[in-house]
Formats: sequence, C-alpha cells, structure tokens
Amino acid sequence: MSTHGRATTTAACISSATSTTSTAYVTYDFSIPSAVKYGKLTLSVLGAANARAIVDGPATLSIKNWSTGEEKAIHNTGLSYRWYSTSATGSAYVSSHHVVRTWVTAYGSEYGNWDVAKVKLTYRYALLR
Repeated sequence: MSTHGRATTTAACISSATSTTSTAYVTYDFSIPSAVKYGKLTLSVLGAANARAIVDGPATLSIKNWSTGEEKAIHNTGLSYRWYSTSATGSAYVSSHHVVRTWVTAYGSEYGNWDVAKVKLTYRYALLR
C-alpha cells in the first residue's frame, strides 16, 4: 500500500554570529511513519535573503544521507522570496528512528543571513498489507 504525508515546521532567521563567519545554518528533523519502503522525499522552504545583511548570498537546502553520513540532495536557492525545494529518494535518507534530517545553510561575504518563513517535508512511503 502506497501513501504519502507532509510535515511542516516554524520559521527562523538564520544569521552568522560575527562578520568573520560567512555561513550559518538551521537543522530541521522530521519524524515520519515507519515504512517498508520510502519513495521521494521533498524538502521545500519559503524564504529569501535578509535585506538587513551587509552582503547576502544565497542559501542551500540539503538532506542527510544516513548511509554515508553526508549532506546530499544539495540545491542552491536564489535571493528572492519564494518557495525553493530539493528532493531525494530512498531509505538511505531516513534514519533507523524514522527521522529525516534537513538543513538550510545561509552564505554571505560578510554575514550569512537568510529568512525562513515556512519549511515542509513531503514524502511517499509503502506499508505492508
């Protein structure tokens, strides 16, 4: 039996602490149902570069591959306010505790600064009958 779901979370403003640090990030962990098979996982983020930053750069979206321990499915955003997304497929992106770990990472030449309005994870999974 194939099914799907969606999880959402709250907003954040990610900013590096000092001008000597050019990146900042926020981690979102989503708990999803146990399944025999996971299909497409899509991280979607509504946001934009923060106009208060000295020099803004884009952000990246990524999803953790639990098999390799690395950030994968990396996608660059733009600077304008809109939805951005990245996708990955398979059980390697879901931990043994049914968690999908995602990141939004901001970059800038002096301050990494990006406003996150909404974050959602859309997923497909299969259950045994």
